[in-house]
Formats: sequence, C-alpha cells, structure tokens
Amino acid sequence: MQEFASTLKLFYETQDNQVRNQAEINIQTFKQENYSLYLQSLILLPTETLDRVIGSACLIFLFQEVKYLCNDKCLFLTPDIQNNFWPELSRQIIPIFQASHINPVHKKFLSIIIGIISNYGYKTYNNTEIQEFLIELFQKNEDQVIYFLPVFSEMISITPSLCGIEAKIYLTIINKFIKNQELFISSCKLFFSVASCYQEEIIYQEFQEIIQYAIENIDQLDKFIEIMSNFAIKNSIFFAPILDCIIPFICEYCNPVNSNLCICSLNFLQCLNIGGKDMIKGAILFSNFDISIDS
Repeated sequence: MQEFASTLKLFYETQDNQVRNQAEINIQTFKQENYSLYLQSLILLPTETLDRVIGSACLIFLFQEVKYLCNDKCLFLTPDIQNNFWPELSRQIIPIFQASHINPVHKKFLSIIIGIISNYGYKTYNNTEIQEFLIELFQKNEDQVIYFLPVFSEMISITPSLCGIEAKIYLTIINKFIKNQELFISSCKLFFSVASCYQEEIIYQEFQEIIQYAIENIDQLDKFIEIMSNFAIKNSIFFAPILDCIIPFICEYCNPVNSNLCICSLNFLQCLNIGGKDMIKGAILFSNFDISIDS
C-alpha cells in the first residue's frame, strides 16, 4: 500500500512526462491485478499517510471509480468487493471530513461518492440502511454539515428520489442551517433536490421563506437564482402554483444596474420557458415589467 501511495504522489508531483506516464501505468497495473486492494488503498490512505497530495489523489481516483454507477456501469467486480467496500468506506467518512491536510474541495468529492453509493444501493436493493446510517452519522457530527449537505443533495438528485427517508427529515436539516450564510447555497441545493420529487404544501411554505433568506443574502442571490434556473429546466411545473410570487421577484432583479444579477434573472426566465412552454400566466406577468437593457 505504501508503494502505491508513493506512486500516486509521484504521478501528481513530477514535472517529467515520462515519469508521470510510467506512474500512471503502474497505477493501472495495480488496479487490474488487485482491484479489491486498489479500492481499499484509496479508502484508507487519505488518513493513514497524512499527506496532502496523496489524500486528495485518493479521493479523485475513488470518485473516478464510483461515478460510473450513475451510468449503471458496475463498479464492483465481485460480491466480495460489494460486501466490503461500504463498511470500509463508512468508517473513514468522519476521519476524512475532519482531516486538516485534505483540501476541502476534494473532501466534497467524498460527499458525492457517498451520495452516489447511497442512491445506487436504494435503487438497486430498495434498502435504506445506508441512508439511515448517514442521517444518524450526521446527527452525531453536525460540525461537518458543510460536507453532509452535498451528500444528501447528491443522494436525492440522481434518481430523483427521497431514497426512503421522509421529506421532513431533510427539511429539518435545511431549516436548521439555511440561515447560516456559509451554508446558504448548499442548503438551497438540498431544498431543490427535495422539491424535485416532493411537491407538497409544506415545500411551498419553505420556498417562501427561502426567497426571503435569498433577498437578505444579496451577495449570494445570483448563485441562488442559478440553482433555481438549473432546477426549472426539468421541474418548471414546480413554479406553476407560485408564478404570482416568483415572476415579480425575478423581474425586480432584471435591472442593468447589477448586470450579473440581471443576466441570472433573465436566464431563469428562459429556463422556466424551456421547462414549461405553456406558462402563459408567467408570460403575461412578465410583460408588465420593463426589463430592457440599453446597449
């Protein structure tokens, strides 16, 4: 395992292309000869080596393996790997999240990995064991919420499906952290993931509150509108009951004084139109606002 760690470090740090190519060959050879040990090394090395480069490299390579589950390509080559992979990874979640030597950006690769595996397990086996474990693990380690929010967002958004967990559990998490400016955008992503597959009255009540938080977080408003835009392309019907609210809100920011916000707002309206071509009511409301931009 230590030899593999040295090879990973060499692969990322060398400036010599020939050396790098040979390191890549060695990594692929190790993977082909002993896939189980390869996966185990990627899981354990981030906390065993305490090396910044190795820790991040392992999470990147592990993500490259797991991401194929999104395309229904089988990651696990044998039942033995299926049985051992999650137990080993689950023990490493908090140590990796807490590790100060690992880049926070790469820790979020782990968040995505966990979300993909959780969704895959539920979709394939209709089993909520992993989801329930993650909820309990989060409740015991809420100081790591910045990494758990993407876990839940990814878990839900792939299918989309609540993955056997009640919507109110996700909404409780959102309500607890959305007022935290650092967590606002991640909380919004989780909200729209939930809204993609659960559109009851309580969701619309939550949305009204989120709009107010978005207005208060003016520095992040453009990012919030971008999230809404991505959501609207596939879920425009969500906005149908609240067009009287959402259209005036958006049009208020279609103002060339803030060009970035204006572009984001116009893009949302375009995404809403793409997602729901018969949103006539929205078009009528929209026509009452002057959103022209003088060149």
